[in-house]
Amino acid sequence: MTPAAPGSGPHPVRVSWDPVRADAAWAVPAGVVVEDWRGDEHATAVEELVHLVDADGRTVGFTAFPLSDLTPGALADDAGSPRFDAPALGLQGATPQEILHAADRRWGTSASDHVAAFHAAVAAAEDDGDLERAASLWARVVDLGDVRGFFGLGYTLLDLGRPHEAYEVLLRYEELTPGNAWSSFYVGRVCERLGVRQQAVSAYRFR
Repeated sequence: MTPAAPGSGPHPVRVSWDPVRADAAWAVPAGVVVEDWRGDEHATAVEELVHLVDADGRTVGFTAFPLSDLTPGALADDAGSPRFDAPALGLQGATPQEILHAADRRWGTSASDHVAAFHAAVAAAEDDGDLERAASLWARVVDLGDVRGFFGLGYTLLDLGRPHEAYEVLLRYEELTPGNAWSSFYVGRVCERLGVRQQAVSAYRFR
């Protein structure tokens, strides 16, 4: 997704709320994986809040960590505070403080739906060894708009011995997250499994 141009209004963001396992929240445009955001594009506003700034200097999202340390005064609104639309919370032109307060009122100590599905998928695979259920849960993560679900679904399909399906899913993830080393690595693995040697070598030579 290409963020809105300056002056065209607040950026729409998807809010992720994970107060227990990660003690964090983040709000990013559709298709963005916050873990992949390059460190040199971070602009710290206060100790617990980091603005995500794109290559053109536009603030397109934010992260908050640790949530347990946040106080109302820590994220006080000011005239220069970036504003975002958060449709899932019914907010338009909201500051990070307003978004975090609304998220806290909605979810409290529970994770937002896509984050809960993410953790359930991990548990199904790692704790229960149920890869079929994990694949179903990763598909739900995708349906809920979290692109990380493509990665989880891709490597799970590979583990299930379904490399052709895994290939399509992992290519989609690679398209959505250019520059992600893990997506290239797993594309390489699935190409190797499919016997497409040259494509596998190209993927493993991740820049």
